[in-house]
Order: sequence, then C-alpha cells, then structure tokens
Amino acid sequence: MKGCPKGRKLAVGLLLAAGLGACGADTAPAQLLGATPTARPRVTSLAQLNAPLTVAGPLDCTPTIAAVQHPMSNLVFTGPCAFVERAGVPCVRKVDDFYVYIRHQLPNGGQLVVTVNVEKYKGPGDYAKATQIDMEVARGTDLFPWVQFSASSTVAPDGRHVTLARTDVPPQSGTSALGTVTIGGEVYCST
Repeated sequence: MKGCPKGRKLAVGLLLAAGLGACGADTAPAQLLGATPTARPRVTSLAQLNAPLTVAGPLDCTPTIAAVQHPMSNLVFTGPCAFVERAGVPCVRKVDDFYVYIRHQLPNGGQLVVTVNVEKYKGPGDYAKATQIDMEVARGTDLFPWVQFSASSTVAPDGRHVTLARTDVPPQSGTSALGTVTIGGEVYCST
C-alpha cells in the first residue's frame, strides 16, 4: 500500500480488517494495519456506576451552633449520627398531624433534617406506635436517610413538649445510610 494516499490506506485497511474479522482471522485489525495495540480504557459496569456510596465510620452530626445556655430539650440521638438536641425547635399542628422539625448545619458542610410526625393528632396525650420519624443527613450529593413509621410519643398537656419513647430508626433500604440511629427523650417546641 506504498504510494497510496493516507485516506485510501485507511479505507483499504478498514475493509481488510472487516473482511478478516468476518472470516475469523486471528490477527487483530490494528496489527494488520501496522498499528501498535494500545490498552483498552477501563469500562465501568452500569451496576458499578449505580452502586450506593458508603461511609467509612460515623457521620459527624454535631450541630455547628453553640449549645443553648438554658437547655430546653434533651432529645438524645445515638448510633452513626450521634448528638443531643438541646434547643427549642419549631412545632406545627396541621389538621390531624403534629410536626416537630429539627434542622442543623453540620461541621462538614452537610445538613441534618429530622421530622417527627405525630399521626392522627387530636390533642395532648399518648400516641403509641402512631409517630413517624424521618431523618436525613445531606452532604454534598450524598444523602443518608433513616425512617421509622411506628414510634411512640407523648404530647404534654401544654402542647409544647413532646416525649419520644426510645426508638430505633433503621436506615432506609437501598440507600447510603448505614447503621441504626436510636432516638429518645424530650423536645421543647419553640413555636
């Protein structure tokens, strides 16, 4: 193929390679064209791309704000996202729900959000296995959620304190969250 223009060499080489490949030639087409073989780029499977991220060790869930001088709440979180909520937090009553919202910026730039939902709320009293807890730590593009649908709580007669019975909150299945968070204690409503 000496003397052939470059474009024709390529066309002839591709045709030759295709023909040899169809006939079961043992020599790779690139070698037939005089090219040196190069390493193939590593191919990542779709399963590897979709695999959940993991966390090596517990998350730092310590709130970045200073502790309240006169603690109102004493809601203890243990496990992979351990901290104690001591501040008063927003509470909202909507139709048949009583919501408690905890939100903190975390030292690593992440954010912690906990929502406690007393279902079928009719006023102060005991709500055995009728309280939902949704907890999320967001750090960059990573999301670590924990969920419990059957916690027990007591809303105090003044409607401004909620006591959560010690409750295990497992990681939401199929997510990056690891380990069970255990929550228990009293939280004071600031609103």
